[in-house]
Amino acid sequence: MALDLVHKRDLSVAELLSPQVQHAVRAVAAGAESEQLKLQVRHVMERARADNHWLGCDCRSEDGRRPVVVPCRKSHGTYYWQVLGRGQLAHVEGCVFHRPPAQRREDADRWNRPPRRAPEGFFAVLRDQARAGELRVPRPGGGVGARGQRTRARRPALSQLLLMLLERAGLTRVRPNEEQKRVNAIEDLAREIEIAPGRPLSELWFPRAPMWTSTLVHARVRAAARGWPAGHKPQGFLCWAVSEVDAHGVGRVGGNDRVEVRSGVVRPVVGKHPIAPPYLFLGAVGLPQGETGYQCLDAYAQPIVAREWPVPVDSDYERRAFWTLRTTVQILAGTFPNADFELEKPVFDIETPEGPCLPDFLIRARRRGGEELTFVVEVMGFERPDYLRGKEVTHPRMATLGMLCTMQGREFDRSPDGVTGEGRKVTQAIRAVLERRWQG
Repeated sequence: MALDLVHKRDLSVAELLSPQVQHAVRAVAAGAESEQLKLQVRHVMERARADNHWLGCDCRSEDGRRPVVVPCRKSHGTYYWQVLGRGQLAHVEGCVFHRPPAQRREDADRWNRPPRRAPEGFFAVLRDQARAGELRVPRPGGGVGARGQRTRARRPALSQLLLMLLERAGLTRVRPNEEQKRVNAIEDLAREIEIAPGRPLSELWFPRAPMWTSTLVHARVRAAARGWPAGHKPQGFLCWAVSEVDAHGVGRVGGNDRVEVRSGVVRPVVGKHPIAPPYLFLGAVGLPQGETGYQCLDAYAQPIVAREWPVPVDSDYERRAFWTLRTTVQILAGTFPNADFELEKPVFDIETPEGPCLPDFLIRARRRGGEELTFVVEVMGFERPDYLRGKEVTHPRMATLGMLCTMQGREFDRSPDGVTGEGRKVTQAIRAVLERRWQG
């Protein structure tokens, strides 16, 4: 089976590879540890990436098409072959690049997974890499589809760390009549968290764009790198609210607040469309492997309610629901003056006897000196069968936490008070329960 470099646009041959190089590619893909072979393969990958070529494989051919492999490079210097999924011809069984088709799981099995919890340990995403030239072949069953979507959902590490900060800083919980939430609440928390042993996050936490553009960030991270604990990679973190985000960075292109991100910016999408701004941006600054000059290597943009309200949301519907639910807790607080109320946006799974779940919102009502009741609010965004099947699994789990209230996102745009009307239903339902329990 021959291997050669092909043009990405039409898979026509761009460069024939020698038998020696073909052998090296197959051997390394199969797990060979020879540094000499790895060096040969790395040269091929560097050349292919520079010329926008893929690796063509002759293990099969259909109508002039054949399987391909994409040379990829992580921001930290690691090279690996990526076997494409949907839309591309699969490699035959026995080929070193063969990947078995992902097995479809039953809907119930999809939800029988360990709960997603807040990350523990050091606040770090950049790791010490193997020496330059490390090559990796993804495990069978993983990978990226033809349009770049991952075939298995995975939350970026930066996303998890940012959500952990927001939760621990109290930015996911809102009380009645609270004026606003402030991102700088994270700065106090950063003193209690370490990037590495003896290195608090607060020393390398940069909450304002001018710190980046003035090269203050570069200077501080460079200075901190001297004597950095062995086995840990020096890294700093940028974090502030942004409105302009694209695949390559945050801030207006050419603007003074622009941050280019080496590996691109990850942000949530609903369907094929990114959630609208604003976002809370978290970027990891480090030194690319084998290069000089600190860069923002990885970044995540978390949608939030507003710049002055950095409450994380997972959709535009949730953002709109937040405002009316904030009114709900204010109304309830006025109706029940001897009780405390709080609106919470959960960001990590809650365990129940039926399995984990992640409600959109929780409203907690606590009678002073008495019982506490929880109300679960779900913002229903779609009517797709797979979406509704998932809710059939998770809604019974949420109901174990407290009474379940739903808001229909499709109603938000149907009338001028669509969002308010859905919020009013939630308010009335909760008030009716509390009146029976507390005033009956």
